[in-house]
Amino acid sequence: ENANSRRVVELTLASGEQRPREAALDLSWPDGVYSLAHVALPFPPDDPVYGGQAVRQGGVIQLGDVALRGERGVLQIPASDILRLRWNPFFPYVEARVLAFLALDAG
Repeated sequence: ENANSRRVVELTLASGEQRPREAALDLSWPDGVYSLAHVALPFPPDDPVYGGQAVRQGGVIQLGDVALRGERGVLQIPASDILRLRWNPFFPYVEARVLAFLALDAG
């Protein structure tokens, strides 16, 4: 909607058009999330390994909501990799659009 809004809009630019069409979606950015990494696209919030919602299963490490704290330089993992979002809060929307595009949707 605007730079201060958490609401999500879809912008579509068809071939030959100069201005995108805008459609408001019934989606909002979750608290603490401000962008998506390309690695987040295929994983839903409830993915048992990469998801960000608490899905506790015995013996499974959940990487999607890891919050590492401690001294800098101790881990051999760059901060940019640790901070990257690993799950997509808009996965159901993306999945529905992909399935519709491929004509695989149930509806």
